[in-house]
Amino acid sequence: MSRASIERSIAFIEAHLQDGLSLDLISEVACLSKYHFSRVFKKHTGDRVADYIRRRRITLSAAKLISSQESILQIAINHRFDSQEAFTRSFKGVYGMTPNEYRKNGVNILAHSRSPLTLDRIEHLQNKISLEPEIVIEPARNLVGLHCKTSMVQNNIPMLWTVFRRRQHEIKNTINNGRFGVSDYKNLKVSQFTPSAMIGKWATVEVSSQEEIPEEMVVYNLSGGLYARFMHKGGKKNVQMSFEYIYSTWLPNTKYEIDNRDHFEHYPKVYLGPENPESELFIFLPIKLTKATE
Repeated sequence: MSRASIERSIAFIEAHLQDGLSLDLISEVACLSKYHFSRVFKKHTGDRVADYIRRRRITLSAAKLISSQESILQIAINHRFDSQEAFTRSFKGVYGMTPNEYRKNGVNILAHSRSPLTLDRIEHLQNKISLEPEIVIEPARNLVGLHCKTSMVQNNIPMLWTVFRRRQHEIKNTINNGRFGVSDYKNLKVSQFTPSAMIGKWATVEVSSQEEIPEEMVVYNLSGGLYARFMHKGGKKNVQMSFEYIYSTWLPNTKYEIDNRDHFEHYPKVYLGPENPESELFIFLPIKLTKATE
């Protein structure tokens, strides 16, 4: 699929999300056969055309629930759902709550939202993240480092890492395998995942023994278990695109669901720094089989 075909098809989809869309129509705009367009779209984005359209419509409808007084039925109709019941089922499948519950919550929820595809996002998906992760069993790890609580609005994470790198040499018994960043999403409900939600963050290294902990530092025991391991390339640049792909595209199309364990990133010894476009880090998502497949 050429760059021009990608641009045409995406622009057409985004311009007609509240209109009738069919695979025949979109592939015609892309100047490709229906079969070829479907295959290449999935290869380059990790998503099926129909799933992408549905989740974009749900994301837009979620924003409309917060920003307008339109009835839920009218929002469902405007976003091409056959009935309020069908809209509610689809909406709840994405956000874990009904449209009415979402509206009462009163805040746009970040988890599972689907941003529009852009050429930058497609290039990112092609070159900056592994679309299919390794499914691995990670060992438990003993970590030592610094901790803070922050939100996406505050974003104290860069300062946390700056201070930690400055003080890392104070930690004894370190294992020379890079650094680990841990995020405390355990017990956090989807409805609580907003830009102002306060999340615990740790900047750490692994140690063989948690003794003689430097002042103001903390210990963290990473539990280990089953994980999906994604490679992200580019340091901190566009890392949010990788997270969005993992949670909003990859996860819903698998037999897995998020397990209530540690979410973390591994910055290997060869990590080149957050500003280097050649830097590679690994994102670990705790997973378990869905009840339907157990």
